[in-house]
Amino acid sequence: MVEKWLEAHVEITENIVQDPEKYKTLVNAQLKALTKKDLSKDILDSSFARLTITNDPVADSIKEFVGLSVDNGYLKKTPDIEGLINLEPLNRVLKAKGLTEIK
Repeated sequence: MVEKWLEAHVEITENIVQDPEKYKTLVNAQLKALTKKDLSKDILDSSFARLTITNDPVADSIKEFVGLSVDNGYLKKTPDIEGLINLEPLNRVLKAKGLTEIK
């Protein structure tokens, strides 16, 4: 089941990278459906420009988030996150699709 979810995730991630304008429109339509208000093209473009669309879970960002959580009192102590991310299933999916594996 995990690999099926990852297959879908990788596919949609690749689609967003290949056609960001289509997905900006889809995101804006969903925002409007949920909030009855959409975003201007300038705000949407600016927002998407700050995103990094990737299959990589970026382990360093998780470590940074944990540190911020401790610093701001959300966590009492730094948890051991060694082994939290298992890239093997993701890398199998990426390899099967001929994409670069995550290190």
